[in-house]
Amino acid sequence: MADQPKGTMDRTKGTQEAMRASATEYVGAHKGLLVERKKCWNKPRLNLPSNYFTGNIPSCLGKLDKLFYLDLDKNKFEAQDSQSGEFLSALSNCPDLQTLSLYGNQLQGVLPHSVGNLSIMLQELNLGANNLFGTVPRSIGALKNLEYLDLGGSNFVGPIPHSISNLSKLWRLNLSSNHFEGW
Repeated sequence: MADQPKGTMDRTKGTQEAMRASATEYVGAHKGLLVERKKCWNKPRLNLPSNYFTGNIPSCLGKLDKLFYLDLDKNKFEAQDSQSGEFLSALSNCPDLQTLSLYGNQLQGVLPHSVGNLSIMLQELNLGANNLFGTVPRSIGALKNLEYLDLGGSNFVGPIPHSISNLSKLWRLNLSSNHFEGW
């Protein structure tokens, strides 16, 4: 385990150019980090799973206004209530975002209402295997193009919001291992 990469993401670099430079530095230091381009050059794809990143997810990622894919699965990122709200609010500045996957981190707290302000283009939202709790906000029904939603393995309670029925393109839904009641 001693040879596993560890560290926090640099929060001081917020522009797309700085993020590309930062990613280049990380690629040299950590083999697991990939910054890929898909479809066209100006659509950044950040694929950063299983890198043992720690700390809060930097809200400066919201400055990557052309970002269309963000995968931070299986790191050790943390966020508690207002911190997760800040990060998700910042990502509302990414109108092309199609995939947001934060599976298997150490996110805690209530899922903020700002989740409904994410890109209308969002097709995949994976927040499973974290320690989120409280009720799922009704605003999640605003994500009209969502095809995949994973909120499994957390501690959500209360009713499943009826607004999920607004997600007409949804074909995969995981709400397992929570404490929901009724419909």
